[in-house]
Amino acid sequence: MGISVGSNVGSLQAQSGIFASHKETQSALARLSSGKRVNGPQDDAAALAIAASLTARKASSNQAVRNAGDLVDIARIADLALSNTTEILSRIRELTIQAGSGSLDVTERGDVQNEIAVLQAELDRLASSSELNGTALLSARAVQTYQVGSGNVPASDRLTLTTADASSAGLGLGQVSVASQASAASSLDAIDGAQNAASATRTSFGAQARRAALAEWLGRESSVNLASARGRLVDADVATESSNLSRGIILGQATASVLVQANQHPQAALRLLAH
Repeated sequence: MGISVGSNVGSLQAQSGIFASHKETQSALARLSSGKRVNGPQDDAAALAIAASLTARKASSNQAVRNAGDLVDIARIADLALSNTTEILSRIRELTIQAGSGSLDVTERGDVQNEIAVLQAELDRLASSSELNGTALLSARAVQTYQVGSGNVPASDRLTLTTADASSAGLGLGQVSVASQASAASSLDAIDGAQNAASATRTSFGAQARRAALAEWLGRESSVNLASARGRLVDADVATESSNLSRGIILGQATASVLVQANQHPQAALRLLAH
């Protein structure tokens, strides 16, 4: 290769090498400081677009999980209220059996009747006050729909909650009278029917809670998988980027040394002219 002063190719090549090593170093620093492999479309446009879609799906999945959690909470609140309802009905039945005894006088029978009336009032109060965020649970029968999946397929992405009427009237209890042994005896069938209805309602809420809990768990698993998929696309590999950073620094230092030598090469031409 000839000696010239017009074009210092070696210097130009060394400068190009410095630029490349500097670019690699800056890229590694950016990825290590942000923790992201993709910090902009210039890094990987396709991965950035896919990651944006996964981020949106993960946000939707997280909201669906919260919806399923709301459904679980509602079913549990209803179950707690129904637990008290069954205890009240059990006490009413106990008092009705007591009123079937011929040894009670009018005053004692009246005391039993008063307690039954108080218990029935509490049963109705429980039914009317059992709610969550304004959603009545035990005062009327209704069907509510909850979005528990991130898609739009009703069979797999939605669950329904069927509320109930657990008031005295809703359970078929009516007004329990123990004014006489005969009326007490006739009230037993209605009480048994109310207990069966309350138990069936509680079973229904339990089944709905189990379905909602399963949907919540599956939603959380889906959210984790989406986060993992997004991470593989855009998250930086710290070990790899640390290696790239070290390599870039070493190459930069080596190329800078070469550039110094390349810049001194044209001086040989001057020495030739001096002679």
